[in-house]
Amino acid sequence: MDEQPDTQIQETTAFSKLFNMFSEPSAVFEEVSLQEKTTMNWLLPVAGVILVGIVFTFIVFSDPVIKQEMRNTQIQKLEEKIQKGEMTREQLDKALAFIPEPGSPIFLITGTLGMLVYAFASVLLVSLVLMLVGKWFLHVDVAYAKMMEVVGLANAVFILGTIVTILTVKIGGSINKTPSIAFFLEPFDTTSITHHLLKFVDVFSFWYVYVLSLGVRTLYQKSIGVSVGIVGAIWILYAILTSYISS
Repeated sequence: MDEQPDTQIQETTAFSKLFNMFSEPSAVFEEVSLQEKTTMNWLLPVAGVILVGIVFTFIVFSDPVIKQEMRNTQIQKLEEKIQKGEMTREQLDKALAFIPEPGSPIFLITGTLGMLVYAFASVLLVSLVLMLVGKWFLHVDVAYAKMMEVVGLANAVFILGTIVTILTVKIGGSINKTPSIAFFLEPFDTTSITHHLLKFVDVFSFWYVYVLSLGVRTLYQKSIGVSVGIVGAIWILYAILTSYISS
């Protein structure tokens, strides 16, 4: 009797998958799609996002120059409200006393908690949106848990991007000196939606969209063009919304 070929999947650890995202993301996503649900595939990257986010918060917001820059931005936005007649000088003074100063213990704690919420919420929400888009528009049923694994592992790019951002912000001496076109803006206008949008024009954003698209393509079983179009559209909407809020 002829021997049947061994079709068993050679499973790799979540750590291996996370690191292999930089060398062979397509192979990683293919493995994920064929394996049973594995929580660590998304939980480990989330832990990585939280870790680098905390490091970013403590290193960047402990810099005296950056702390002063952020405080000046806070004051500038409140001054604009006075000019528009939306608040009085007395209300401004009370607001400044209430708002935590950048670099203060409560500011760092708040930033850490914010990163915890962001790390989990971003994976949960992006996975939900991609799953529903596939179901409603492409008539593809994708398990939510599997989409979470794909979205989580794609955050390997975000982790590296955050590390590089720490370096550029420290070198540039400004919270707005991200590794993007915005790095070259002098001065950076915190009230300009365009300037904030330019912070999203960077190699890590394009890399993230491409890598996540590879994973989405694997689960959707559609062309890379369709996946890039969907992921890219979601990213653009996110960039516009974030820039509008920041300005």
